[in-house]
Amino acid sequence: MASLNGLTVNDTGNLTLPSGSTGTRPSAAVGQIRHNSTTTLIDFAQGSGSAYYDLRALGSTSIGGVPPASQMNGQVWFNNNTPYYGVENSATFQYTANTIVQGFSMREQNTTTNTSHWFMVVEASSTAYRYHIVAAWRFRAVVNNNSTVYYSVADAVQVMGIPANFTTNTDNYVKNQFLIPSAASYGNGSYYVGWVSSDPRFGNTKSSAIYNDSGASGGATDYNTVDGIGYYPDGLGVGGYFLCSNGRDTGNRMHISFNYRA
Repeated sequence: MASLNGLTVNDTGNLTLPSGSTGTRPSAAVGQIRHNSTTTLIDFAQGSGSAYYDLRALGSTSIGGVPPASQMNGQVWFNNNTPYYGVENSATFQYTANTIVQGFSMREQNTTTNTSHWFMVVEASSTAYRYHIVAAWRFRAVVNNNSTVYYSVADAVQVMGIPANFTTNTDNYVKNQFLIPSAASYGNGSYYVGWVSSDPRFGNTKSSAIYNDSGASGGATDYNTVDGIGYYPDGLGVGGYFLCSNGRDTGNRMHISFNYRA
């Protein structure tokens, strides 16, 4: 492969990018860019070992939760091979009404393969520590070692609660985006980031861990095991709820962020 330095293209035509399907993406490295023949959009890799983002989904976005640059050090949590539901019930992890969810990042430890993660928009209930599922995305976990991983909603392998007109790419948005409601849907109208730490039904392992801050304050994590709930998100369905009875208002800030735009 040729290596060019300081290349300038003096032309009024175009530059053709390498093109291939989602399934033929090479391992991501910083700054890689390619045309995705599956989504008909442009793939862009922000970091070594990360998943690809849809380039258009990166434009004019804001970040909620713990930004990727702050997902450093810390300690592993939800790492005992037991899948967990979790919600970070704090203002830092609360969605703003009428914003559009575009992706997520998390610092995870997953040195094996064959598992999935769920990220969710959940709505708090009038019943304490009970959360309703409003939207959800399942992603194939990226094999890595203690690094931040990026997930674009366009790359979800399973979705819930996404309106039919948002399930394909258009000139105005990337598929699988979700508009945060401005009013209550099933609960009290407060929407937060939720997750399921691992879903081994689509592989053969539960081995995965999510990091949180070490020795910091401000965490407000509510959680319960999937076994305690009885179902994964697709079994509960949109509007279904889970009760966090194992842990309430505990831990430190989770190393999770969400990308959104107005």
